[in-house]
Amino acid sequence: MAAEWTELAYLQLKAGNAAIDVFALAVMFVFLVLAAQYESWSLPLAVILVVPMCLLCSVTGVIVAGLEVNIFTQIGFVVLVGLAVFSGMVGVTLFGIFLTPVFYYVVRRFSKGEPRRGLR
Repeated sequence: MAAEWTELAYLQLKAGNAAIDVFALAVMFVFLVLAAQYESWSLPLAVILVVPMCLLCSVTGVIVAGLEVNIFTQIGFVVLVGLAVFSGMVGVTLFGIFLTPVFYYVVRRFSKGEPRRGLR
């Protein structure tokens, strides 16, 4: 007799750390879609900078709920880039209200398309 991985555990072992690559590609894809919609490179950057805060709140929600980070949770993180699962939605709402305008101002100020102006 021998022990070996089967079913879901085998698939997780085989996939390795592919979730990081998939997440990076998902963020890039959403950024490119937003860039096409807004017809700008700087405005989508200001919006997409909220994603790390959303992930932080989602991981906190998973830990508070006593769940584990498995393949299904990782798929949820990828979906979170476009949509918010419950904890992520709360985080995006709280952080997005305050940080998206700040990110927008910073990105527009440092972009080459708009001259720098002083605060009024």
